[in-house]
Amino acid sequence: FNTNPEKRVAIITGEGKAKEMLKSKGIDIYNIKERGVDDAVLLETPNGIPFILYYDMEYVDDVRMKFYMHRGARPVRLAHVNYMVKDLIEEYEFLNEVFGFYETEEFRDERGERSVIWLTKSGTSHEIAIARSERNVPGFHHETYYVHDVVDIIRVADILASAGLWDNIERGPGRHGATEGYYIYVRDFDKNRIEFFSQDYVILDPDKWKPVVWSYEQMRYRSDFWGRPIPESWLREWQPVEDHKTGKIKGW
Repeated sequence: FNTNPEKRVAIITGEGKAKEMLKSKGIDIYNIKERGVDDAVLLETPNGIPFILYYDMEYVDDVRMKFYMHRGARPVRLAHVNYMVKDLIEEYEFLNEVFGFYETEEFRDERGERSVIWLTKSGTSHEIAIARSERNVPGFHHETYYVHDVVDIIRVADILASAGLWDNIERGPGRHGATEGYYIYVRDFDKNRIEFFSQDYVILDPDKWKPVVWSYEQMRYRSDFWGRPIPESWLREWQPVEDHKTGKIKGW
């Protein structure tokens, strides 16, 4: 598992165009390099979430169908990230206007205000989910890896249980109402939350898509379609975000 305390979101973008676009909008950017990526741009969203934009990275071969190489949870790809912010609407508008993400679903609180928004750009159920919080923000809730099948999700539970790591299984296996995907959430030894996820929907006609709206009364089966209770840790715990300039934790 990734235990790097510096939580960031990476987006593939057009070569050369990102810098021009961001500068035209008055957004501060920083040129960086990291393993596998020689030319990338670092910026922060309005709520302080670090984003990295890059065009090209080191090719390491496609192993999705090389099943003899698969071990453990057998993730296929990164599916999405979920993070916490204070101003949900400001963050959503930034992602929509600057990067072209559009809303697929939303959850409304007891006052009827949006408290979670799911967003996509590629047409999956979501690539980013953002949630509103008044405490411990900005924060990184979880990262999610897509697996081939529901059997792989059960395999994660079997592996952890057989290793005596029952307490590292935080939630699931289950099925979300929102996004429709099957899931399991686990915590590593640094309390990072990792979700393994499969079989959500695909949007083939984004121009005609109408966001699914979940009311507060639907919270239980919005989060788990089978109505299983949500652990308190999942609702109240997430990881801090590091300030890339100072190295200090933001806002907590």
